[in-house]
Amino acid sequence: MIEFPAVRELAWTRQSSVRPAMDASGEQDWGGIDVLRQLGAVYQLEGNWGAIEVASQEPIVRIIGS
Repeated sequence: MIEFPAVRELAWTRQSSVRPAMDASGEQDWGGIDVLRQLGAVYQLEGNWGAIEVASQEPIVRIIGS
């Protein structure tokens, strides 16, 4: 899990034609993060689900077991 604390601005683009796939358990699967880059206090994320730019404090990464 990636948490972006104290978000000041968020833009989600290229999402209009995106549809989730169904995974083996029958749940919706939006895919993964293909790109994560930092430009100062702005973080850019990209994947099959579109692109997000978020201005926030430094992200917190948590590993969640299954």
